[in-house]
Amino acid sequence: MEAQGTRPSPAELRLMVAAWNDTDRDGRAEPLIELFERHAARRPDDPAVSGPEQLTYGELNGQANRLAHHLVSLGVGPEQLVAVLLPHSAQTIVALLAVLKTGAAYLPIDPGYPPGRTAFMLEDAAPVAVVTESVVAQRLGVTGRLILVDQQEMVGYGATDLAVPVSPRHPAHVIYTSGSTGRPKGVVIERGALDDHLRTARERHPGLGGTALWHTSVAYSLSVTALFGPLTAGGCVRVAADLAGATEAVDCTFVKATPSHLPLLSSLPAGSGPSDELLLGGEALLGDALSRWRQAHPTATVTNGYGPTEVTIHCAEYRLEPGAPDPSGVVPLGRLLPNSRAYVLDERLRPVAPGVAGELYLAGSGLARGYLRRPGLTSARFVADPFGEPGSRMYRTGDVARWTEGGVLEFAGRVDDQVQIRGHRVELGEIAAAVLAQDTVAEAVVVVREDRPGDQRVVCYVVPTEPGREDPVAVPPLRDRLPEFMVPAAFVVLDALPLTRHGKVDRAALPAPHAHLTGGRAPRTVRETLLCELFADVLGVPAVGIDDDFFALGGHSLLAVQLASRIRASLGGNLTPRTVFDAPTVAALADRVDPTATSRPPLAPAQRPELIPLAPAQRRLWFLQQVDGVSSTYNVVWAARITGGLNGDALADAIGDVIARHESLRTVFPERDGEPYQLVLAADRTRPDMSIVDVTEDELDDAVATAARHAFALATDIPLRPTLFRLADDEHVLLIVTHHIVADGGSTVPLARDLSAAYQARCDSHAPDWAPLPVQYADFALWQQQTRDGDRLDAQVEHWRERLAGAPELLELPIDRPRPVAASYRGDRVRFRVDPATHRRLVELVRGTGTTVFMVLHAALAVLLTRMGAGTDVPVGAVTAGRDEEALEHLVGLFVNTLVLRTDTSGDPSFRELLSRVREVDLDAYDHQDVPFERLVEALNPTRSLAHNPLFQVVLTYENGVDAQLTAPGLASETYFVSAGSAKFDLSFFVWETRADGGEPTGIEGYLDYATDLFDRPTAESLATGLVRLLDGAAAEPDLPIGRLELLSAEERQHLLVLGNDTVVPVADAMVPDLFAEHVRRAPTAPAVVFGQDRLTYAELDARANRLARALVRCGVGPERFVCVALPKSVELVVTMLAVLKAGAAYLGIDLTYPAERIAYMIEDADPVLVLTDTESRSLLPASGNHFVLDDPNTRAGLDKLPAHDVTDEERTHPLRPHNPAFVIYTSGSTGRPKGVVVEHHGLNHYLAWSRHVYPGVSGRALVHSSVSFDLTVTGLYAPLTAGGAVHLIELDAAARTEPARPTFVKATPSHLPLLTNLPAQFSPTKQLVLGGEALLGEVLDEWRAKHPGVTVYNEYGPTETTVGCMERRIEPGQRIPAGVITLGKPSWNTQMYVLDDALRPVPFGVAGEIYIAGDLVTRGYHGRPGLTASRFVANPFGPPGSRMYRSGDIGRRRRDGEYEFVARVDDQVKVRGFRVELGEIEAVVGQQPGIDRVAVIVREDQPGDKRLVAYFVPVARGALDSTVPDAEKLRSRCAETLPEYMVPSAFVALDTLPLTPNRKLDKKALPAPVYAADPAGRTPRTAREEILCELFAQTLGVPQVSIDDNFFALGGHSLLAVRLISRIRATFGVELALRSLFESATVAALVGQLAGAGAARPALRRMPRPEEVS
Repeated sequence: MEAQGTRPSPAELRLMVAAWNDTDRDGRAEPLIELFERHAARRPDDPAVSGPEQLTYGELNGQANRLAHHLVSLGVGPEQLVAVLLPHSAQTIVALLAVLKTGAAYLPIDPGYPPGRTAFMLEDAAPVAVVTESVVAQRLGVTGRLILVDQQEMVGYGATDLAVPVSPRHPAHVIYTSGSTGRPKGVVIERGALDDHLRTARERHPGLGGTALWHTSVAYSLSVTALFGPLTAGGCVRVAADLAGATEAVDCTFVKATPSHLPLLSSLPAGSGPSDELLLGGEALLGDALSRWRQAHPTATVTNGYGPTEVTIHCAEYRLEPGAPDPSGVVPLGRLLPNSRAYVLDERLRPVAPGVAGELYLAGSGLARGYLRRPGLTSARFVADPFGEPGSRMYRTGDVARWTEGGVLEFAGRVDDQVQIRGHRVELGEIAAAVLAQDTVAEAVVVVREDRPGDQRVVCYVVPTEPGREDPVAVPPLRDRLPEFMVPAAFVVLDALPLTRHGKVDRAALPAPHAHLTGGRAPRTVRETLLCELFADVLGVPAVGIDDDFFALGGHSLLAVQLASRIRASLGGNLTPRTVFDAPTVAALADRVDPTATSRPPLAPAQRPELIPLAPAQRRLWFLQQVDGVSSTYNVVWAARITGGLNGDALADAIGDVIARHESLRTVFPERDGEPYQLVLAADRTRPDMSIVDVTEDELDDAVATAARHAFALATDIPLRPTLFRLADDEHVLLIVTHHIVADGGSTVPLARDLSAAYQARCDSHAPDWAPLPVQYADFALWQQQTRDGDRLDAQVEHWRERLAGAPELLELPIDRPRPVAASYRGDRVRFRVDPATHRRLVELVRGTGTTVFMVLHAALAVLLTRMGAGTDVPVGAVTAGRDEEALEHLVGLFVNTLVLRTDTSGDPSFRELLSRVREVDLDAYDHQDVPFERLVEALNPTRSLAHNPLFQVVLTYENGVDAQLTAPGLASETYFVSAGSAKFDLSFFVWETRADGGEPTGIEGYLDYATDLFDRPTAESLATGLVRLLDGAAAEPDLPIGRLELLSAEERQHLLVLGNDTVVPVADAMVPDLFAEHVRRAPTAPAVVFGQDRLTYAELDARANRLARALVRCGVGPERFVCVALPKSVELVVTMLAVLKAGAAYLGIDLTYPAERIAYMIEDADPVLVLTDTESRSLLPASGNHFVLDDPNTRAGLDKLPAHDVTDEERTHPLRPHNPAFVIYTSGSTGRPKGVVVEHHGLNHYLAWSRHVYPGVSGRALVHSSVSFDLTVTGLYAPLTAGGAVHLIELDAAARTEPARPTFVKATPSHLPLLTNLPAQFSPTKQLVLGGEALLGEVLDEWRAKHPGVTVYNEYGPTETTVGCMERRIEPGQRIPAGVITLGKPSWNTQMYVLDDALRPVPFGVAGEIYIAGDLVTRGYHGRPGLTASRFVANPFGPPGSRMYRSGDIGRRRRDGEYEFVARVDDQVKVRGFRVELGEIEAVVGQQPGIDRVAVIVREDQPGDKRLVAYFVPVARGALDSTVPDAEKLRSRCAETLPEYMVPSAFVALDTLPLTPNRKLDKKALPAPVYAADPAGRTPRTAREEILCELFAQTLGVPQVSIDDNFFALGGHSLLAVRLISRIRATFGVELALRSLFESATVAALVGQLAGAGAARPALRRMPRPEEVS
């Protein structure tokens, strides 16, 4: 949700986008070289360079000219690079000027760079020459064309100025900056940008006209102003190679430096400058650091200059005039310089309000060309400027900034270098400013170090004002000024801060602080002693000091819950698990324990009533069995492989002992009056028979899996079943199956422990001697009932209501098939494993973030689900042990509770930041874990469905009992994993850690149980491996944004991007006129075009088109010009379109049925040379325009006189080339303003070549019925004319006057299918039917195919922007197709399809993303709309440099078989009550109903916020005597049989016909609003049975009355009330009615019909006479 106050008001928006960016300056800046040469000509004896070597302007110009002439003689010129690799000297200045004089660009390289970096820059930039000197070249091993300035190579060349023509767009220099990947990138600065910067510098910094100090590396952009500023202002450059060694005053008027240079400048001898101006830039400037320098130079102006290298030095300045007060903290960036623009935007490129931080984007004349030979990186950082002129760009700086109310920019940090400590965002500059505020500190820099993996610490490096002082920083004042997490953990005192060659702080050279190790402190009080003992006991370690961290010693979420429980039991109070996280040491926790705080009643043995109630979790499982019947879905399975001499009799007795010890294992669940209760059976009557099965190793898995699927009848069966599988005398597998209603996963630990003890005792011939359990499960159920209705639990319910408000009820998952109406709970399992190295890194991450391994796994799962299409609001179920009372630790029972962990992954946070969010979510959930999930469902009342679990569908379980083993002397036991045959949820992830004996991490094991209703095994495997891959990436780079964590394997990525797009087919360059001419020569008398009685052969069509083409050429028509064609359907229309193409121009087809306003707009927008029309049609066109009336007698006479042979390039205004436009088609725009798509001959040729191959029927007769303004026509018109076929033009409607000769090929939209079905067969093709333009439903197609079984059908997909069609799905005769939307198919020739996420990353198979299309079919763009073109036709990061891809706006997914599926539109996605709704699925169901001819379903919002599904249908025509319209209630009822409730339309509207647009697509805007009939009271009962049912409904619901149409669940009914109602119906009517019936028929009117088919009820439960023995 968007934070209030982040969006600017309209007035603020005008200020930020327009007023504060109103910096345009007239006129072009004078070129650098011209200015320099003018100064050299006017005042040649003035000093130009001073320092160790002095040069006048005349000398400097002469030497530069000689070197320039030499370079030119070697072929150096514009758009080439020359490297300058020279020491800091006057010769460097000579070389730079010389390169610029040649028109080339210089590449400055510091000779002090490491050889590896120098070699990389030379290899990457590939300069044509390197200007250097012998010693440097030899030392660095530089090869290639070397210009050695110390070898007299310039002797003999003239000193005159050169006259090389250069453009402002030519590069001036390339400067390499560090790359985030470690690979430096070269920034290409153009001459115009450099000239404009220098012009601004001269205007704003008059000190450049004096002496400017050049002291920084030439490879740093900081040097540009200091070098060329003076030389274009008539000033002098003072060369200072080593300021640190200066012994005399450094006299200058102007210095440009970094803030890190301030201490160096302050240390210069007295009298040193600058006297006039100090310009600082390159890093954040702190006011406190500046104040000392200003005190020593009170008359100097100080300017803070801001700007990355990518905007030519800097673009904003903040000036401090002499006497102005020092700013505190970080000095602002300032106001914009001339010709500069800046925008502070959010992640969606929207301006944020003044005072709000956002990412800073820069635009204007200073923008660099981009990164040398890095098109992908250039397109990522230099993006379209939505606020500038069409085609303009802006640079994404990566800096976070804010506008002040006065239009000043302030720096707020870096996007890609955000520092977080323990989940807190830390501004290091703020800490440094606080330290510098102390008088004892001269310099300070703050960094975050991670010298031990996972242990991040803030460290401050200081230089004291008094050399040698050891403790210059006073920490208490920092604690007063900074929050605890921002106070540095260590201070390191240095003599001086290390600097890079560019003058910035060299953070890599900062030393690690010395560690001060101390031993752990012993407890000091009784409370601390008890806490240390509890810590050690829970953690399983010998001893704990009061400073030892609970989580560092191996604690995790479950142990934290256990520890909190132990502390409450021992010390009282109401300590929560969150407190353990917030205070994880004894020292910290001791102060948080308050024994006087109120707590819930203790758990103790209870007085038992006659009927022991079920615990809430049990009640839900009992209810599910009533709905689904007896099944194995909720079995808990424990199995162990046992090696050694096993005593079977002793084992059977031991199992009986365990059942006797734990009442839960001998409890059944009968019911009375519809209410279940616990019945604990006598211990001596419940010993189960242990089956012993002999199996082989090959039979074992299947035999165990079969036994594990045993189904318990809860009312009668003992809920534990043991089986012993014997492979050999000393090799067995023990399987114990319990129903989940009596045991959970955590129960396997006490179960195995007690079984081991009992077995050893029985082997020793005696019963086990164990202490009695403090409580039994029945006591827990009664205690839970006692505590569930208090204020504390009510408050927790309200908390959950608030936390889960608006959460998605159904998570979008990459399912392989539609979700069934009712889940079958069939499942399967895949295993996965995280390797030890990743496990170790994750543990280190846990320690550094105050989290647990479970939280890391939860965060990774949230990332996985988000990346797999679930969105950014991700609810996940998490099972908690529920054993937060000490008495429960050794008890077998169902204690688990399920929490809903709702995670927000929006904003593409780093994994570390997401982990911080997850930590808060999980701790918050732990603090409110007492609410049973069943009660939560009742309270929130989500939409009930038999198809999925409420509130969440994905579960993450951290297993705690995986290693439970049977231990006994002489036996070895290991866990035996049983194959899953069921899945309780869509996806269930189970994970557990493995550790070595010493506690070292050795890996994370896990398995994924998945619903086979929804997923195929490859998809489940992909999900499991994806989770592991995300964990690997997060462990390695936790500060990486989650969107950049690699999800795909290299093989998947290769398949998605490369192998799946291997569509290369050679297509020879050709254009329609040439291809048509070829068939004219082959078969001149063959029919080419037919309309009614009018027919033209190929020769006739060619001759008429050639004559008209010549006439058009004489009117100025030619390539890159448009001609409007406004004619009715006729042979003349085809002649005219072909003539325009032959003339070399592009045509704009006008549909004369369009509204006059739309026609006028299209003609005005396209600005055609001519409008070709006839006398009758002319009246429909705007009066203005150059009309060429084809049926005018004079026009006809003139045409008849022109030659009829082909038009050649010599006749055309320009030669016709493949990349000239062929036609422009206007499509609807989202703003309501149509946009013209310009299709080039190249793309048209590729499409037609593919069409002729795929659709051989085009060589026969092609029926063309659509408007010329619709790209559907292109296939039917030009594919036949370039294949030798005949085009038959007709009007395709029910009133067609003539029946054409039956075509071989027809192309239409799916909306045409009903019409084709009802028309005579002559209108349908004999070979191929191609359908495109909208989603195609299999049900609709089946009806047409039934009448034309021998025809091949193609579903063709392709936006107009990709030349008609770019993908097809072929359906052969006889091939069965599924119901619903038919897949889009596979890409056409030379086409690449990508399904990408918001960051243009490929999404996995089966995951929905936006479809991007690349290749030869991508069109030029939108006519006259460069901004829109730039936003839709974007750089293709997967293709060759300069290639583009079209952003379709369609959401699709790619299946593993290579087929693509359409999902929805990006800008028209349909959601109802949080559920994603596929309208096509609803249309398919409605369309199957009797009496329905055509159907369309849309979402209407006639009242704001009230979205409703509405179905529009056309009844089957039955003649005048039978006009029956299908009943809406019957339609609703039948839809409810197959669709979930939220997909059943709220209204059904009958229409005579569905309205269509001129392009034959559904016109949604023309669909009428439904009329909802008012029914305030509902219908009263009509029969005695309905009256009784209404009374039972009302009694159960606790409401006064119920009508027969009222929905049980809408009135507050829930699962438990449903059980009660069904029980009352059974008792009242004596029928056996299934609970499912109420879910399917939730009104009295619907349910009464179910009673008629119900069987007799089973006998009621009643007190029975008891025999002496009850068997």
